[in-house]
Amino acid sequence: MNNRLGGLPIIQWLDRKRWGSDDSSWYFAKGLNSDEIILTHWLTYVTDRQMPASDVWHKGAPIFAGWVKEYSRRRAFHTKQYFSKRDGFQWRKKSFKSRYPAADLYSIQRTLKVLRSYDKSLVCYVGKVLEAYSDKEDVVSRIASALFLLTYDMNYSSRQVTPILRSRFEGYYQRWQRDRTYHKKRLWAAFRDYIKYDSYQNCFMQAFRKHGYSEQIIRRYRKFQKELRFLNQLELPGDVWNNNELFVTNFLRPLGRQLGVKVSKKDAEEGTVSEKVREICNEAQNRGYNIYPEQFDVTFDFVPKMCANAYNDTGILCRAICPLGTGDRFFLMNHPQSKYCLTYALLTGRLSACEVSEHSVFRNGTGRKTCDGFKT
Repeated sequence: MNNRLGGLPIIQWLDRKRWGSDDSSWYFAKGLNSDEIILTHWLTYVTDRQMPASDVWHKGAPIFAGWVKEYSRRRAFHTKQYFSKRDGFQWRKKSFKSRYPAADLYSIQRTLKVLRSYDKSLVCYVGKVLEAYSDKEDVVSRIASALFLLTYDMNYSSRQVTPILRSRFEGYYQRWQRDRTYHKKRLWAAFRDYIKYDSYQNCFMQAFRKHGYSEQIIRRYRKFQKELRFLNQLELPGDVWNNNELFVTNFLRPLGRQLGVKVSKKDAEEGTVSEKVREICNEAQNRGYNIYPEQFDVTFDFVPKMCANAYNDTGILCRAICPLGTGDRFFLMNHPQSKYCLTYALLTGRLSACEVSEHSVFRNGTGRKTCDGFKT
């Protein structure tokens, strides 16, 4: 039997390249301070569901940047002045209509209302939770729970958010833990950006200092990006590409089988792959691998370009390019004459700088035949 665990270093390589790549959504930040950048990003993610991400970030983000600048710099800001049922969210003759505009507007209104008690700053809101629980090992999970309460938990009104944080958070957090992955894609997708992207991390550092948070708190937050014990608290955002049947059947199922984790077609159909990936990572960590669930979100770029590519119906890409199949090693080499990593561009369509040492992972056939797609 092939050692399916050999595919894990490839997943981690794709993940490292992803977070070192150009962030195409960052352009909206022009003219915003660090607090405003983070809040704009958070509000934009509220609308990022069931429609092309490029539409959300190229059309929606500039509008929310205008909203946030107005909200943060003026005493009064009324969202209803910049929203219509027909055109959705509006700002200076531009409009963006999300898939569920009314529900998204409610989440945004709720968020902005609560944040008035936190200097109109999402960073300050996170800072308060971090101060309260900085000594807890599960502090990252606690921050994620508090962010869900802020924007998405419709079981509680905006007026209840701060009282829960101040005196009833422990009970709320324990209940939230039982269902921490289901219907929480936008939460985990946004929050992990603040931990894994250097640009957003730096915004947090700047804003923390502006609001007078201690260096101890800032150092604690910095560790979230570097230490497995914190990164392991991030969940895999449930996504159509992590649940893709081709990827689940050909890669995740045999990987899980070797680790004693049953992954079925039903998991792909019902969107429970995130839970199975958590089990896979737990077992892999027991065997010495430092992989964590969120790293499997490389499927967002990898699967549509490779597994689900219309040209791959005969497995041609699995045999020609894919490092998890039987791909030609030439495609996995470093090409120093190129400004960008050609391997990463072929596998995902993204651009990322590259060094020859990064391609050592592909030597000696690491990851080869860890996926069954090449047999099709």
